[in-house]
Amino acid sequence: MSYHPTPAGQRAYLMGLEAIAGPVISLRAHSNGKLVTADAAVNQTNPPLRANRTAIGPWEKFTLVDNDDGRVSLQSGHTGKYVAAQEGNTASLVASQNEITPSATFDLNNN
Repeated sequence: MSYHPTPAGQRAYLMGLEAIAGPVISLRAHSNGKLVTADAAVNQTNPPLRANRTAIGPWEKFTLVDNDDGRVSLQSGHTGKYVAAQEGNTASLVASQNEITPSATFDLNNN
């Protein structure tokens, strides 16, 4: 699979939303101090997010996308797919969406 990330500052129009690609980020879990990864070792196509890494590689990089509705989305640096909360009781996070959909939008809170 070939993937070309959206360059920072580039506008995209997905699902009726204007989205602007922002910086490439990584996430560190407070609970265990580990980096969040889109774990393609578990599922190459739709990798689940897990906090179990100690170094930043392609699987641990995400583009922070600012959506025009005030929410944000995360685009996997490995697959190019957007992180979404899966439907159902577990609401697990998985890099599974080809477009920004409501399940792939989040509120960004600065704590």
